[in-house]
Amino acid sequence: MRSWRAWTGRHVSCKLTLTSTPERSSARPYICAPEAFLGGEEISMSRLSNRRSNSALRRSTGVGVALLLGLSAGCTAAGDPEPAEADLTVAVSSLGKENIDPSADTLATIGVIGAPIYDWLAWPAKDSTLGPGLATSWTESADHLSWTIELGAATFSDGTAVTAEDVKFSIELHLDPDATSSLSGLWRSKVTSVTVNSETSLTVQLNSPWPTFPDALSPYEGAQGAVVPKAYYEEVGAEGFRAAPVGSGPWRFVRHDLGSAFVYQRADPDSYRQPPGYENLTVKLVAENSTRLAELRSGAVQLAEITPDQVAQVREAGLQVLEIPDFTDTALTFFGEGDPRAEDLPTGDVDVRRALALAINRPELVERVLAGYGTIPARFIVGEGTLGYDSSWQPESYDPNQASQLLADAGYPDGFTVDVYSAPIAGAPWVPRAVEAIAGYWQAIGVQTNIIPTDYGTVSSLYRQRPLPDELIGAAMVNLSQVTNSNITLQNAYYPSSSVVYLLPTEQMDTLSAAASQAQSREELGAAITEMVDYADSQYVAFPLARTPSLFGAAASVAGWSPYQSGYLGMQLEELRPKS
Repeated sequence: MRSWRAWTGRHVSCKLTLTSTPERSSARPYICAPEAFLGGEEISMSRLSNRRSNSALRRSTGVGVALLLGLSAGCTAAGDPEPAEADLTVAVSSLGKENIDPSADTLATIGVIGAPIYDWLAWPAKDSTLGPGLATSWTESADHLSWTIELGAATFSDGTAVTAEDVKFSIELHLDPDATSSLSGLWRSKVTSVTVNSETSLTVQLNSPWPTFPDALSPYEGAQGAVVPKAYYEEVGAEGFRAAPVGSGPWRFVRHDLGSAFVYQRADPDSYRQPPGYENLTVKLVAENSTRLAELRSGAVQLAEITPDQVAQVREAGLQVLEIPDFTDTALTFFGEGDPRAEDLPTGDVDVRRALALAINRPELVERVLAGYGTIPARFIVGEGTLGYDSSWQPESYDPNQASQLLADAGYPDGFTVDVYSAPIAGAPWVPRAVEAIAGYWQAIGVQTNIIPTDYGTVSSLYRQRPLPDELIGAAMVNLSQVTNSNITLQNAYYPSSSVVYLLPTEQMDTLSAAASQAQSREELGAAITEMVDYADSQYVAFPLARTPSLFGAAASVAGWSPYQSGYLGMQLEELRPKS
């Protein structure tokens, strides 16, 4: 039997094809909860002033909606007030699908827009080692087929207590066949039931051992550890919750300006995270790299994603350059392996995929596109210190001559044309420039690239469809993932039949994944991951491009940056504060 327990206090030439995307109205419509969610009851703001002392406040009053900074159901798109010193405005390159429900969007999105309002059962330390979150302990059973979770005291932003019933409900949202969260397929394949033992204790039953289950409760490895209030969610329904979500994190949701921004207010958390240093937070979409930088320089925003080639400009303007170290692995990924529709397509051939990989000059890409802010990983998602890493692995060398020979041997001496979806991703706004560089390398071996500019929300919705839509078969994109201490959840998110990204749903990968699911220790699991990674690497469905930090420019007035290694932006924001 293995257990973990911790203290519960706070710790301080390319053809361009445009895809259609939703129109973004200049009126920036606000998404606010319909009046029906309030049940017609008038709610005094004095009742909402202190969520700790107001234990009598019930979800049935619709307070999760009324907490929109006093905005009632008649919310309108009035002009925003002038920023005050207490306001923190953050400009990002992508808001994904803009779905703030943990069970319905990618972790890359929830990590930006959801992490401010949600707490997780486990929470990492700054060096990414695992620590307490809403859970104070988790204990594995002797037969390795269950984990018992004990909770500390915490409250949601509507004043109600976080209980084991809420945790059970939150986990079961991801077990629903319609759930589209990044790792929902893995959880459905492992979890058989969730039993509440008391208000502060529950047990998760498994059909096979899961030695890294505690890691899966943290924001590094999914949104399944994020907890939502059961009664409120059931009262307003999924759509109502997505319009006006409630969590127990350091911020409370205020409003969602569709296609534009998410707005939050300080919630003064009573759990393990710090109270925010700003009263109000806005995370706004500014897709153009140059526009984000211009808004930062003008003072319209205090924090903005920047690309590596903008670092010098930020410093010259007297602004700060901040980074989240080792934030992400990016990879060139191909869709359709194992699908009969891809068998007669060029990228359905592993030798062709290898040729395309060998043609990419990754050292040059890191220097020219990333301004040196990156290293070249030997394998996708796995790095030194992570479970399953093999120190004998080496990055494959750039070899355009061998690439040309492989194409000729495969029957494509004159090349072909391949579609590549190009979208900036939160934490990697430079991806479109990398796609353009890749297209240049491929042109040198006779392969033409049809670049399809899009947004990450659109393309991630496509690759989550089953079966994959025809337009994705044989296509490619640059995607990313975090690199975490325990990465079996990430391997299972990308490759087997149960995965979300669905890159290698072959019999061999499914067999390897099934064998990994039977591992009873981290050592056994590490060996199984090594086999999965080696097989995936040999198929060239996810060719690693670079391991990079996430870079930001910040106003000189912003202090308190102390990032979590590989952590998402939404995890960092409560620690920022005006410089005294």
